Amino acid sequence: MRSGSCVRALPADVGAPRFLSIDFNKKTIAGPARSAPIQFMEQGQNQIAMQGTELGFAWTLVLDTRDGTITATLVNREDAVVVFGDCTAK
Repeated sequence: MRSGSCVRALPADVGAPRFLSIDFNKKTIAGPARSAPIQFMEQGQNQIAMQGTELGFAWTLVLDTRDGTITATLVNREDAVVVFGDCTAK
């Protein structure tokens, strides 16, 4: 069993972009350096769940459609990252 520690950090500290753009029509999510396809998307009551992979990580992002808050996870065999943020409409 692996033991680890939790670290609280800013997005830049873990290599994550500060801002993301979600294109629901093209099914892509993009940061300033690259974009990734949204491989799975499901709209439920009050949320949109999205999943994909990038740079050896599997990611899940859930957008609360009532208030724009997001929760995202990025995982691989060694790490797990949980990110909280807010979305704004363009």
